[in-house]
Amino acid sequence: MDPINENQIKQVDEYFKGSGAQTLLKEGRILLGQGSLTKMCRKGPQRRQFFLFNDILVYASIKVPHKKYVKQRIIPLEYAGLTSTDNTAELKHGWTINSIGKSFVVYADSERDKAKWMDQINECLIAVSSRVADNLVSRKNNNYSPVWIPDNEAPECMACKKTKFTAIKRRHHCRKCGYVVCSNCSSNKLLLKHQSDKPLRVCDNCYLKLVDDWKKLGIYSSDSSDSEQEVLAEPALVVIS
Repeated sequence: MDPINENQIKQVDEYFKGSGAQTLLKEGRILLGQGSLTKMCRKGPQRRQFFLFNDILVYASIKVPHKKYVKQRIIPLEYAGLTSTDNTAELKHGWTINSIGKSFVVYADSERDKAKWMDQINECLIAVSSRVADNLVSRKNNNYSPVWIPDNEAPECMACKKTKFTAIKRRHHCRKCGYVVCSNCSSNKLLLKHQSDKPLRVCDNCYLKLVDDWKKLGIYSSDSSDSEQEVLAEPALVVIS
């Protein structure tokens, strides 16, 4: 490993020291860039620090800028994709980072920064595509986690449109569509293998649609539990080639 690159990655590891984070130093891994972006979180937009490597994208909460970061999250680029996002009245220069485990929207401080980030990430995606044969299959099948609707954009259940959320009436996110729904409209779980090895909460609409699709394809059995069913791939909307 190049000594300069090794020292740079060791410095990033130091930022996470004591937070229980995974070490990022690995043979063949190269740190390509870092910077802060605004990430749309469940509770609204939050500033997060991002580190781009040739094989992974890492982001974390900022405890002390340029000194201490916590809640490290790692996205393998071999199954990732990007989608440009329209500007809103409050937030501009955004794009969606799609991945198997988690998908979300981020915003740069300028259109120039957005283009730079997207170009660098796309270069990594293209390079990874040449090394990992099956990642194109994942992208064509659109096996990405949905982008969650922020809590503040859903004062009521997006399924029944009747339940008003309060301190008692809690919000739940469907792991298939990302909608905010009430407990009555999300009482079922299904095994979405591209997201988790455990059954995940889904809204009633997604549950009924998925079970219907499985029955049409002859892979649903009423004798087996719903948690044993596996979500099927759907046609891709956006792919990175």
